[in-house]
Amino acid sequence: MAIPVVSVVMAVYNGERYLKQTIESTLNQTYRDFEFVIVNDASADRTKEIIHTYNDPRIKLYDNEKNLGQTKSLNIGLNIAKGKYIARIDAGDVSMPNRFEKQVEFIEENKDITVLGTSAFRYDERGRFIGIDQMPQSQKGRLQRSFFSSPLVHISVLMKRDIIDKIGGYNEEYDVLADYELWCKLIKKGYHLGNLKDILAGYMVSPKSFGSKHSMGKSILEASRIIQSNVNSLTSLFISLKDATQLYKFLALNMYEMTLEDILYTEKLFINIFYDINACKREINYLLVRKYLKHIVLYMKEPSDKYKLIYSIKTVCKKIGYIISYERFVDTFQQLHYTMLWRRKKLPFKYV
Repeated sequence: MAIPVVSVVMAVYNGERYLKQTIESTLNQTYRDFEFVIVNDASADRTKEIIHTYNDPRIKLYDNEKNLGQTKSLNIGLNIAKGKYIARIDAGDVSMPNRFEKQVEFIEENKDITVLGTSAFRYDERGRFIGIDQMPQSQKGRLQRSFFSSPLVHISVLMKRDIIDKIGGYNEEYDVLADYELWCKLIKKGYHLGNLKDILAGYMVSPKSFGSKHSMGKSILEASRIIQSNVNSLTSLFISLKDATQLYKFLALNMYEMTLEDILYTEKLFINIFYDINACKREINYLLVRKYLKHIVLYMKEPSDKYKLIYSIKTVCKKIGYIISYERFVDTFQQLHYTMLWRRKKLPFKYV
């Protein structure tokens, strides 16, 4: 068999329930020159049996003798892969039929891009649309986002295999956020990332998923380490691991566990970091306003503590009053709240 242009790499553990939709959305791509490397991480369910039902020579199945975890399994997949480019997908997630076609065409025409992601939609286990991840289109936007979250949707990326091999693949010290660490490592080494605006992938958000189960545990520690390294390497500032943790909670998680003193301190730290990387006041204020609005919406969705809700609204109104009027603030808040309610509608997608 000729060496394929693309190697699709997937690590799966006990993925029987949603595996078919992922395999079928991959095999049904308009772009055909690829292999599909699946690393079965010692699944105890029908995962292996389901994979064997597909009689397609592009599927290359590798079985781990014991459960190694996603990061180590992905590196095994990278070692097996033969393609010029590596595409990623996880069990339960889907790709639009023209995803690989569009990504290969773009990355071939833009030689400076090392990793190319796309926008992606999110859905729950019942196939209901939750939202869209619209990733930054500019290099500056991706740099800014890297200080608090991943600048790429992992299951949407197409990567140049030679460069990923050169820097050692995924860092196996990271069990949950190895992709985030990889993108930041590339940025710090001067490689360019890219994002297509097209929504070419979708991923499931499930309370049973690997990421969800660890979202308040390992991911906080791992994200904090990544953020600390980014700030200390890419800016003139120096922050502690505790500062990095506060930044992650402030910008990527919910602030309800933070005191007002913590919020004010972290906001100042955030502003200093973004000024250091030449972000303008408008960009900084936009991020802050959206963060505070989302914080209030979460309380409106689950107002378990009325005192905290009222306190948060008053604090936000006072802090962003110099940016937008109170009337505009209320109008924006209502729009965001209605949007979140609308997002619970059924997702019209054939693979779900």
